[in-house]
Amino acid sequence: MSEAKARLPLAAQGAYAFWAAPLAVLYGAVTLLRRAAYDRGWLRATRLPGVTISVGNLVAGGTGKTPVVLELARLLVARGDSPAILTRGFGAGLRREDGLVVVDGAVVAARGGAALGAARVPDEAMLLSRSLPGVPVLVGADRRASAAHFMAFSAAKPSHWLLDDGFQHRRIARDVDLVLLDAQAPFANGALLPRGLLREPASSLARATAVLFTRAGDGFPTQTAKSRVAAFCSAQGEARFLTDVPAAPPPGRILLAAGVADPSRLQAAVESALGRPVSTHFVPDHADFAPAALKQAADGAALVLTTAKDHWRDPAVFAACASPVVTLGLRLEGVREFLQMLLGKPRNARA
Repeated sequence: MSEAKARLPLAAQGAYAFWAAPLAVLYGAVTLLRRAAYDRGWLRATRLPGVTISVGNLVAGGTGKTPVVLELARLLVARGDSPAILTRGFGAGLRREDGLVVVDGAVVAARGGAALGAARVPDEAMLLSRSLPGVPVLVGADRRASAAHFMAFSAAKPSHWLLDDGFQHRRIARDVDLVLLDAQAPFANGALLPRGLLREPASSLARATAVLFTRAGDGFPTQTAKSRVAAFCSAQGEARFLTDVPAAPPPGRILLAAGVADPSRLQAAVESALGRPVSTHFVPDHADFAPAALKQAADGAALVLTTAKDHWRDPAVFAACASPVVTLGLRLEGVREFLQMLLGKPRNARA
């Protein structure tokens, strides 16, 4: 069942299923036609100066793109390169012609109708910017325009462009196409949107440079999944996400407050790390917390836990809580060598 269907009342789910199948066929036909247009050169992608690395996925929803983009950027900075990140920016309230340049959590330039002083930086872009000092994060639905605007605005030219959620964004050419698949459900239910969660057929993996299975471990990905992917892409890696919680949490109720794509999975990870159950206050992915509702949920809690992106979406709403607030850490393990292989040698390295 797709996420959209799961949110419908039971009485409406039958009608949804009736219409979802033909709509999925139509969606698939349009997707294949668009893919053929780029593959055969009928539509042309813009090539940016420098190296472009896309991080995307095949299934709608969270597969860990932001942590992987963050790790790639850190690896590039550590070896002396100068990356810039291109991200769509869900939750910013921007029109397609608008865009922001964000450095160290502050908007330093805006295009289109975005107001420099009043512009809101979306949660994932703020998380990336705060975590990567000096690295420009370019926010906007039209990522070609974002890149052009930045190059006109800045004297410093990026050595690498990291295209966040870029597998379906084929208007920009890329040198590396990394696709993330959830190791535990790499193809969801195998159906295209809106019947399922696939953005494209599995055969689209043929254009990927490499596939990274995220949330690996405990027998996942299965050999069947790896073999199916290998039919289209032989370069495969595996990554584990580890959630860091306070080492000595206080006794009493702990509240987990978050707005993420898969809250049940986050709750399970936190409870496993803590070794105890938590109460929850969830909002939809990228949605704002209602201050009064969060304050009420946190009333009497010994500790409030939240994710970094939720905290950066609205630090003030958490600061208003009477209980202590701690931001969860998220570590990416088992993937550094794989990512370094994809990056290749630094541009200034000797052969």
